[in-house]
Amino acid sequence: IGADFDAVSLKHGWKFLPTTFVSYNGGHQTFDGVGMYQNGGQAGFMGTFSRKDFIGSVMAYGGGYNNEMNVQGFTDQTGNWFAGTAVKGAYNFHPTRNFIIQPSVLASYNIFGNQNWHSDFGTLSMNSGFLNGINVAPGLNLIYGRETWSVYLTTLYMYNINDNVNGRAGSIDLPNVSMRHGWIEYGVGATKTWKDRLMSYVQVSVRNGGRTGVAFQLGLTFKF
Repeated sequence: IGADFDAVSLKHGWKFLPTTFVSYNGGHQTFDGVGMYQNGGQAGFMGTFSRKDFIGSVMAYGGGYNNEMNVQGFTDQTGNWFAGTAVKGAYNFHPTRNFIIQPSVLASYNIFGNQNWHSDFGTLSMNSGFLNGINVAPGLNLIYGRETWSVYLTTLYMYNINDNVNGRAGSIDLPNVSMRHGWIEYGVGATKTWKDRLMSYVQVSVRNGGRTGVAFQLGLTFKF
């Protein structure tokens, strides 16, 4: 849930739009007798700057969650925190009146706290270190827009620059784990303005790395 505040006019034709948001995050996974639930939330602030065909945003967020894992009737619980910041810029080129070519670039830094597990499933305790992640993602949108609707093609390449995650099981050091360096995501979407205050969008995208698969998004925006 987010809120946009009134835009502020700056010098030399720049405008600034502040936004705050809070969210709930939840997940559930099962595999071969193992069940896991995550519940948590986060809050953040975003500032958007625009001038003519350029738009840029700066965002910071933080939050935490609780993780509960069940293994053959035994339960393990642990909590963790996370935080991050990101900047993104985009520029609109207008080859024709209704067609826009929009290149963009995103850069972000995210940190996840270390975790400790002291399960009643046996007597072996486990822990993992901090995860520091840097992401750089150039992208391109091809947009065809009319007065009340638009359709677009979108693609980006997400590149991970992050250190390894270390861990221990009892007194034994475990092999470090690192993420895949990058993946490509591409998709198609549409936006529609129903009335002056009501807007909607839908997007379907495919990712060939990271959390692979097809992602479906649907959203509504109402201006009070």
